[in-house]
Order: sequence, then structure tokens, then C-alpha cells
Amino acid sequence: MIRLLLLFIPYIFFLIFTCYNFGELILSKINIKFNKYLQIAIGFISIIALFQLVFYPVMVLQLGSIFLTIIGIIVLAFLIGLDIKKIKNIKTVFKDKWIFLLLFLTVIVFFIYMRAMPNDYWFYDDSFYLPLMSVNSNTDKLFSIEPRIGAETSKITSIYMYQGYYMVGSFIISIFNLLKNLFILKFNYVTIVMYYMSFPTFLILIFMIFGLQKQLSNKIENKMLLIALYIFYIIFLPIDSNLQNNVMMAGYSGVFSSLSLYYPLLMYFIFSYLKGEKKYVYLLFILFTTLLSYASFNLFNILIILFSMIFIKIYKKENINIRDFIIMAYPVILYMASFFINNNIAIIIVQIVLTILFILYLKFYKNSKVEEKFQKYIKYIIYALLPLPIIFSVLFIILKLSVPVDTVEYIKNILGDLIPLFSAENFHYSQILITFVNLVIIAFIIFNYHFRKKENKNVLLFIFIISLIFLNPLSISFISKTMTKETFMRMVPLIMNPIVIYYIVSVFINKIDKRIVVVGCLLLSLLTVAVELRELEYWVQRTGKTNKLFRMRERDLVASSKLDTFVANNNIDEILLASDHSDLRIINPDVKLLYDRTLVVEPNREFTKIAYYNSFLYNLNKGEIRQEYLERYNGDIEDVFNTVGINFITIEVNCPYKGAGDITPNVLCPSPKDIGQDNLDDMKKEYKEDKKIYNELLTHLKLVYETERYRLYYIEKGE
Repeated sequence: MIRLLLLFIPYIFFLIFTCYNFGELILSKINIKFNKYLQIAIGFISIIALFQLVFYPVMVLQLGSIFLTIIGIIVLAFLIGLDIKKIKNIKTVFKDKWIFLLLFLTVIVFFIYMRAMPNDYWFYDDSFYLPLMSVNSNTDKLFSIEPRIGAETSKITSIYMYQGYYMVGSFIISIFNLLKNLFILKFNYVTIVMYYMSFPTFLILIFMIFGLQKQLSNKIENKMLLIALYIFYIIFLPIDSNLQNNVMMAGYSGVFSSLSLYYPLLMYFIFSYLKGEKKYVYLLFILFTTLLSYASFNLFNILIILFSMIFIKIYKKENINIRDFIIMAYPVILYMASFFINNNIAIIIVQIVLTILFILYLKFYKNSKVEEKFQKYIKYIIYALLPLPIIFSVLFIILKLSVPVDTVEYIKNILGDLIPLFSAENFHYSQILITFVNLVIIAFIIFNYHFRKKENKNVLLFIFIISLIFLNPLSISFISKTMTKETFMRMVPLIMNPIVIYYIVSVFINKIDKRIVVVGCLLLSLLTVAVELRELEYWVQRTGKTNKLFRMRERDLVASSKLDTFVANNNIDEILLASDHSDLRIINPDVKLLYDRTLVVEPNREFTKIAYYNSFLYNLNKGEIRQEYLERYNGDIEDVFNTVGINFITIEVNCPYKGAGDITPNVLCPSPKDIGQDNLDDMKKEYKEDKKIYNELLTHLKLVYETERYRLYYIEKGE
């Protein structure tokens, strides 16, 4: 722990100073003045955007991780050079008491939360992004390993291949690997990710909140309103909401980094630009690049934002600056080339050509007759596009094309996020607060529209176009088919986020006694924090605490150590495991899984022998014996092991069924009892046959370790 802190403390001070200097450089180039706290946030965002752009060729061509390291060191050298050049700024930065106070506050909150965090808070996404960064920190070909299972492939799915932020993580891990032996560092790469990625993200969030409240208003009631809204939406963001997801996990999860850190700032930039502050186009260019660095779903949300901005311009009968929108759209166009073209060489050629055209356009830009005609006809194009999501959705339904989201389920999810007290199946005390606040905010939006039309017109139009066109239930089929179903719920934070709500509510609170507003905001903040702490306390009492250094379950760390010892003692070269416990690869990315939980477990005519056996093992993990999968190929247990080639397997410990109404035979459960079923004899016979196969299986297995969830076995194959 001491060695970690000795490396981590100078890293944090270097990060703050570097972000300040780079933010100052960027803002001076575009002639925008921000306070120093927001300037630090801008510097951080710009550094991520820079990495995205310089890492593009390496990602697209799937070069080795050595190129990430080399380019990363070059960028690092540039930033250090900038720090040396602006060394005088060190007094400006570190003489500021607020910077030290914010840093201290962040450290306290982060480390207390890390220490008390429930140990069952691993997310399925963790088992993808953490191994993704680890594998790509030391490989001859990027993205050639499936992160969740460790299988070799030509390339992983395109939606995960071009996010440079995760390659920043790989770069940090590669540096850690170089220093590991030098400093005798005993912690693993997960610790590096948590401290060197999650903490800076949380720190920048704090600086951004503090900077925005100073930038937006000098009135205490407005400052308190923004802070209260931030606290509320950080914890109750309308997607899998709690502080763990939205902040702590944000350091390595593009979804939560985007939604909880960047979307509020994005809205501030958008509304500033729509008010006529043209220079914000460059900040939008940087932020769009950064968002694409974090998650591919941002591609669709950025397109939706650009469409909405053009619509607002047309509705207000304002001239559309084509040059501005080309600048804003460039990161999207560049990303789309890598997203939709399959050949790596073709992608890089197209991106080079697009970049050259972009530079030439900016250099020789002037108004032309083509652009004049564009101004004349663009409104007809936009108005024609407005009903298309609904029209295509109806066509999809008429033509019976399959869509990946159910309308009723979608509406239920939206209502569950906005008014959970009336829509959630299971009651939780936080639902009262969330429902009350959201209903009040919806009322503010309605009243704002009817009684304050001239104020916040851009904000109201933005909410209107997003809600009516893209969040409309009638658009579900089209958007889920063309933009992925996940885009739906991730559009909600575009309008339900601190900045948007701040603009709406601030119109009213300025007419109320500021003491009432301050007390109300304090009450909202305290209630929000109290609810989160109560939730945290509940999970800690139920599951225990994590290891404060590794953010892992203590039992999993012990189990991983036992597995390492077993492998070493038995001279096992490779671990190939039949299990859907993906978190095993988080602890040790060298573990290879036969499948993950997305496996289709109902074989069809196209399934091969191996696919049948994989399905057999997948069900076996949960104690179900699928005899028909064995009988199809006249196989036995040993044939299964030899065919799929595994040498380890997990089997659940506990019976998955509860109560006296169990009707499905399962070898982990007691024998079926007479509870009135007509087919009890058949069930008992099947249970007996399954138990016989299971007992035969156990003769091939050697227990390595056991947790409260599963037993890990080594498969002893016959000669």
C-alpha cells in the first residue's frame, strides 16, 4: 500500500498541473476564458481527445501494444515539456486553497467508499473492459483476444475496437508492467485501473462541478441548486443508478464516464453555442472526440444532438453555419469510417482522405452558391426527416421485421427510471425521493414551456425534439434496429441531467427567497447522500467489504492464489475453464473461458458436436444434466472433456430452486417430492439417472477450491 501511494501521490499532482496547463493552452487558442477549476477539467478532456486521435492508426491497423507504449510516451513527453515551459503556473495552481480542498474531499470520499464498497458489486461489464485493457497492454496484435473468454480471434466486434480511452488504460498498465519489478509492486493491474483511472475521473468530476457552479452564476442559490442537482443525478442517473456505477466504475466504463461526467458539460457547451457563442464549436469538437473515445453508443447520441441543434436553428430561423457543423461532425465522420468499414487498410485510407479534405476545407473555406442553396433547402430536409423514425417503425411492424427491444418493456423501463415509486415491482425507500424530484422537475418543464416561453427557449426545444422524435415509443422499432436498443435508455440523460434541469429550474428559483432555495437544496443533497449511504450500509452488512487495495472479494483473492499454486504445482501450461463466472478473468486474465453467459443454450440443427457439448457443460455449471446433448453423439463424460479440451470446470454449490414447489430435477437439489404432480415417478427416475451421470463426472474431478458460489475442479483425464 505504501509503494502504491508513493507512486500515486506524485501522479495526481502531476495530473492536476498538466491538466491545468493543457486546458490553458486549449482555451487560449480558442479565446475562451474559464475559471481554473473548469480549466483543469477541460485539460483532462482534451488530453483524452488527443490520445483518441493519435491512437486511431494503432487501433485501426491492430498494431502491437508496443506502438501504444511508444506513442503514449511521446504524448507524455509533450505534456511534460508543456509543464516545464509553464512551470511558473505551479504557484497559481498549488497556492489555490480550493484545489487542495477539492483534492482532499475527493480523496476522503473515494477511499472511504473504496474501503466500504460491497464486495458483490462486480459488474458484467467489468469482466470485459478490465481484461480488454490488460490483454492489449502486452500483445502483438490489438483486439485479437475476446476479453470475456480469452479466445483468439481475427478482431473483436467493431463497437469495441476504436475507443482510445481503454488503450490509455492499456498504456498505463504497460508502464506499470515495466515498473513492477523495479519497485517490487505486488498488487495487480486492477489496482492500477482503480487508482490511476477511476480516481482521476472522480477528481475531474469534482473540479467540473465546482468550476461550473462558479462559471454559471455568482448567486448562492444558483450555486446550491447546481450542486444539489449534480449530487442527485450522479447517484440517481437514469441507468443502473448508484454512486458505484456512476463514479467509481466510471474510471474504466465508458458508459458511466460519458453519462455522469461528460453529458452535463456537453449540454453547457451546446446551449452556449446555440446562444451565439460560436467559439464553443471547438470545445464541442474536442468533447465529441472524447465521447467517442469512451463508448460507441455516443456515436448515435452525437448524431441525435447534431440533428437537434440544426432543428433548433431552423425553428428559430437562424442561419446554419455549415463550417461549424462540419467541425463538430468531423470526429463522428472519422469514427464512422472505422465503425462501418470492415477492412483495416481501407479504413485508414478513408480516414486519411477525410482528414485531408477536412483540413483543405477549413483552410480554403468560403461561402459558395452550393452553401447558399443548402441554407435554402436544409429546412425541408430536416422537416422531412422528423417523422421517419415513426414511419419506419410502422413499416418494420407491418413487414414483421424483428427488432431487438420490446415496446412495453421499453416504456416500463422509462417509467421505472422517472417514477419508480409507481412503476417498480419491488419497493425501495429511494423510490420516494426519485419519484418526487422527477415529478417536480417535469412540472417545472411544463410550467416553463407555458409561462416562460422566451426564457430557455433552446433548452425547451432541445427537450422537445429529443422527447418527441427519439424517445417517442412509436420510434422504438426503427431506433432499436438502426442504433441498438441500448441507445434508448442512454438518450434519457441528454435531457435528465444537472445542466438541463438547472436551466429550467433556475428561471423559477430566482423569484423565490434565496434562503428557502438554499435550505431546499441542502435538504435534497443530504437526503440523496443519506439514501446512498443507507443503500451502501445494507449491501456491506449483507455481503461484507472488499479488499481496500484490490477492490476484490477477499475470498476471490484467496481462491485465485490457490489456483495459481495448483497450476504451478501440477505444471499446467494453460487454464481452459468451463464456467460462466467471467470475473475469474478479471483476477487472472491468463484464464481462458470456454464460453460466457451469452452462450445460446438451446442447440438447433446448425449446432456441431462441440456446440452440443459446450451447452451440456454450460447447464452442468448450474447442476442440470442434459442427457439428450450427450446421447446425440453417443458420448460420455470423458468424450465431452476430450472434445472441448477443457481442464477446469466450475459447478454451483447451492440448489438454484427454493421452496417445496421445485419441479425440475437438478443434481444440486434434493430428490423431487410428492407435491401433487402427476409425473412424479418420471421426475424421480430422471433425477436418479442425472445423479448417476453426475457421480460418474465427479470421479474425473479434483477439487481445487470452493467458494460460497461454486466449486472449481481440475479435470483428471484418462490415459
